Amino acid sequence: MVRLFLSVDMAGSTQFKARFSDGGGWLEIFRSFFTNFPLMLAGQVGFAFLGGTIFYILRRTTGTLIWAMVLHGFWDFSSFAVGYGTPGAFAGVAQILYFVTGVLALVAVAFVIRGADERTAPPPTTPVAQTIG
Repeated sequence: MVRLFLSVDMAGSTQFKARFSDGGGWLEIFRSFFTNFPLMLAGQVGFAFLGGTIFYILRRTTGTLIWAMVLHGFWDFSSFAVGYGTPGAFAGVAQILYFVTGVLALVAVAFVIRGADERTAPPPTTPVAQTIG
C-alpha cells in the first residue's frame, strides 16, 4: 500500500523535475516532504482530538450544543484570520493555551462522565395507547 502511494505521479511533477538541471535536486524536496508529512499529520490529528475533547466537555457541562458551536466558530474564525492575515503576537500564546486547555479537558473527561445522567427523557408512565384515546 505504501509503495503504491509513493509511486503515484503527482500532477505537474514531470515539469517540476525538469526545472532542475542536476537531475536529482528535486529528490531532496520530495524526500523532505515524505519525511515530515507523518509528523505534520500526527500533529494535526492530535490537535483535532484535543479540540474535540474540549467541545465534548463543554457540551456535557453546559447541557447544550450551542456553546460548543459558538466556541468552534471562534476557533475557525481565528484559524482563518491567522492563516490569511498577519498574525499578531498573541497567536503563539493562543496555540499554547489551546494545547493546555486540551490536556486539561482530557483529564476532566473522567470526572465529567462519572457524574453524567445518560437518560435523555424520563420513562413514560402511561402507555401511548391510553394517551391517544
